[in-house]
Amino acid sequence: MEFKIIDITHQIYEHMDVYPGDPQPIISVQSNIDDSGYKSSIVCIGSHIGTHIDAPSHVLKNGKTIGDIELHDLFGDAVLIDLSNTNKNTITSEILHKKIKQINYSATPKILLIKKHTNTKTLRFKEEALKWIVDNGFKVVGTSCMSIEASSMLEAHLVLLSKDVYIIENLNLDSVYEGLFYFIALPLNITKCDGAPIRAILISSELNSIG
Repeated sequence: MEFKIIDITHQIYEHMDVYPGDPQPIISVQSNIDDSGYKSSIVCIGSHIGTHIDAPSHVLKNGKTIGDIELHDLFGDAVLIDLSNTNKNTITSEILHKKIKQINYSATPKILLIKKHTNTKTLRFKEEALKWIVDNGFKVVGTSCMSIEASSMLEAHLVLLSKDVYIIENLNLDSVYEGLFYFIALPLNITKCDGAPIRAILISSELNSIG
């Protein structure tokens, strides 16, 4: 069986779209080939730029940092659900259960990926939906939105990250269909940091996605 690797990571570049309040990336040339014989650059970015992971220390004073995260929690079977066309703005446990049940899979996924319309910047969860995610053993919740949070109270972050359910935001899911995939995300290993850019990929076959 042939497998396909799908890169679901947004590129980082100057003047890119960032979450309100986050710094714009700065990428400048430090040395060039004409003068030095080689090219090198200075890259200044925020810890939550582009496609990134939130560590528990993002919202919890004594929470795990990026260096504390076990990498085996960031790869495995993932179920991707598309909520782009749903009429409801708030995600409930009923919506999650119904959508996932529609996808025929034999493995038990530990990673939940939620695709929304391209123009949707944030998600909104009911509290019982967050509890459903934790109770069903998910280790990662990823979304195409810039933030998993629509509330300034940071309820989704606090509920999930306090249970070591990691949050991945700003995935590029535009060309990906609903289905079961193998997911891999590797964050930059930044000491004592609250978040980090990641390179995220999906591995799929024709048998595990719904066109």
